[in-house]
Amino acid sequence: MNRAVLLIGVSQAGGLGKLKAVEPSIDKMAAWAKSQGIPDDQIIRRTDAGGLKVTVADLFNDIKALADRDTIEQLIVYFSGHGVVNNRQEYWLLSDAPVNAAAAAAVNIEGNVSLARAGAFEHVVFLSDACRTPTQGVQYGRIIGSDIFPNIEDAELERSVDIFFATSLGAPALEVRQSEQGQQYQAMFTEALLDALNGKIPEAIRDGRVRPRPLKKALPKKVWDKLKASGLSLSTSQTPDARITSEDEAWLASLPPSVPATATPPDIDVTSATPPDAAAPLSTREVAQLVVEEALRNESYGRAATTPVEVKTLTGRGVSKNATAMLKSMARVVGNRLPQPLPEKPGFEIHGRGVTGVTCTDGAAHLGQQGDAVTVSVDTDEHQSQALIEFDDGSGVLLPVIAGFVGVLRLHERGLDEVWYEPADEFDASLSREELDYLRQAVIKASSLGVFALESNDADALAVRMQNLKFQDPALAVYAAYAYHDIGQLSRIAQMQGYLQDRLHVRLYDLALLSRGLLKDAGLADAVVPALPMLSQGWALTGALSGRIPTELDGLRQQLRPSLWSLYTPEGVQAIRAWMRHAAEKSSYLTLGAAS
Repeated sequence: MNRAVLLIGVSQAGGLGKLKAVEPSIDKMAAWAKSQGIPDDQIIRRTDAGGLKVTVADLFNDIKALADRDTIEQLIVYFSGHGVVNNRQEYWLLSDAPVNAAAAAAVNIEGNVSLARAGAFEHVVFLSDACRTPTQGVQYGRIIGSDIFPNIEDAELERSVDIFFATSLGAPALEVRQSEQGQQYQAMFTEALLDALNGKIPEAIRDGRVRPRPLKKALPKKVWDKLKASGLSLSTSQTPDARITSEDEAWLASLPPSVPATATPPDIDVTSATPPDAAAPLSTREVAQLVVEEALRNESYGRAATTPVEVKTLTGRGVSKNATAMLKSMARVVGNRLPQPLPEKPGFEIHGRGVTGVTCTDGAAHLGQQGDAVTVSVDTDEHQSQALIEFDDGSGVLLPVIAGFVGVLRLHERGLDEVWYEPADEFDASLSREELDYLRQAVIKASSLGVFALESNDADALAVRMQNLKFQDPALAVYAAYAYHDIGQLSRIAQMQGYLQDRLHVRLYDLALLSRGLLKDAGLADAVVPALPMLSQGWALTGALSGRIPTELDGLRQQLRPSLWSLYTPEGVQAIRAWMRHAAEKSSYLTLGAAS
């Protein structure tokens, strides 16, 4: 197999501390690539050593030059440096970040994963030794990142793309000084990764090669062992994560005959932030993963393990205070909701925030009050439309209005993380709650924490569950679409969109984006609702997947508040409202012109 490696190292970005292990890590990765027989001209090194700058333009040109050869089958892209998470999307910071908030100062990871899936290389592997912590301050919050892979030319291509993260979402990646007196630093993830790539972790080897799926399972324990051996007293652990879409036959390293060809992997708990022998309480993120798995694997549509006692019985481990609070919060929604009359017409039910106005593209909106909730009822004859809901703090959200459904919104201080749809008919809504509430709340909690990830069996189970429930909640299809996109199952997204269109006569923006529908059909942008990504993480994919944002709203991405669902600042709300009113006036003018 003809392979190439792009090594990217950025030790200094903005006011963030200088990373001491970047250059040594790049040196070791280059030595490994050379030992694999990869030609020198196919081992490309881009670092900021000696005051050089690492730029998007250079990285793009490097990858394009390799793609233009039309002979490279596998490309490995390794990054060592600072990383940040902004609205659940991840970025590698380059030399000019964050002073330059423009796209050229950072690499948009998810956008490049999407481009690589339809690119020139049969197999792309991203190795990210960077923090995955949320942005701090206005400067970092404005970073939008850019693409270093060429634009998609054939939207039908589906390449294998694997990505290995040094740590779990929201956590730092650690580098450790080798001794009290020494000046040498090691990046824990890279050191563990190199051990595996050099054949020192038998659990990662199959048939004489290091393969992605076994490597994913083996890395968490290896990193833990290295941290423990370092002698540090850690207040936080580092648990590598990975998303694998390649087949079992894929490989990253070919090993010499002296290395055992195959090993039987131990039973490793890859979802655990701390190995079982440490007996640490399960974190909120771990419990969120667990409840999704239980909800999908439970044959009945009822509840699964939802109390700390049930979780402890299932896993043998206790539950942290924050995770206990999350389970109690779920219990207050699941099975304990008193039936409340929903608006008979399509609309919304809003909890946790007052509403100051609603702008609709088709029909008139009427505000009301039902208990502690604000209700919005929309007079419309359309199967689908969109509404801008403005809250009493000036923020707002653009959501679909779907005939026969009421959208339920629950806002918290952290933003808008809970949205689902229920049938407007109260009898149908009660059945929907009984059959769907537990799964729905599990998915919402996991999505809000960034841990809604699907393995193959879970992906199948979710598809069957939604089909059996006849898609009683269109929002669940949105959550599912992002999980399917992460594992490269784009056909499932297209199938969900087709089902929603046939059954409810609705086309959702995020499904059209993630299935590459907007990329394949420019006219589809006028047929989807709303006109913008519903989940904030979708904004990072609009460039790679031709999101076709209205020109008047080009700068809206920098008007997002931290939130799972796209929640806009007052400035962003004003821009959307003006665009909607202008579009309505233009539509009326064209209609009158045609009639005359």
